[in-house]
Amino acid sequence: MIKLFGVPEFPVTLPRRAIELFGYVVTSCIRAKSRSAIGEELFTSKKALRQSLWALGDLKDHLDIGARHIGFHPNSQPIDVVRFEWGSDLKEYTAPFMLGFEDIEWVLWKRVELDTTFLMLATIELNVLRDHKDYEELVSLAEHVIKMEPTYEKAHQYLMAGLVLLDMPELALNHYEKYEETLRRTMDARPAKALRKFVKELRNH
Repeated sequence: MIKLFGVPEFPVTLPRRAIELFGYVVTSCIRAKSRSAIGEELFTSKKALRQSLWALGDLKDHLDIGARHIGFHPNSQPIDVVRFEWGSDLKEYTAPFMLGFEDIEWVLWKRVELDTTFLMLATIELNVLRDHKDYEELVSLAEHVIKMEPTYEKAHQYLMAGLVLLDMPELALNHYEKYEETLRRTMDARPAKALRKFVKELRNH
């Protein structure tokens, strides 16, 4: 498995520019892009692009490299970000995209895109799990979402509702107190009115 969430992990040691090139191609070149366009986006010269391609070694087999274009087939290899984007595997989203590459603009934009996609897909899946009464999986997924986005209130709502439906109201209240403290400490804010009302009713039950 090649990992691009978190600190990139490859089966071989790669130079930084080769890692950047690989991450860019597998996330931005499903439709093949011209070598010149990739070169202008990432490198200062055609030579630098050629050197980075050469440094990939056998990993070039993951890519679709032509004389004029470079692309990627999303079903070709086990890569965590590909499984997430094309297989909607939410558990693959374990850390921000390409940690250590914060100085690169396209990486930061890609992080925003992946984060937005993660929250959208997670919210849909949480709704499905609730409707199917799969409360254990609902709690598990909500915990994963909170780990990635600690202030995403919908996930806290689903987690607490799942715990209550699993007959664990005390755990729900304990979680709320921790969430309330996190908001106060990090954002000087309070949980939404609807969640505060839910907790008040739970305490009075």
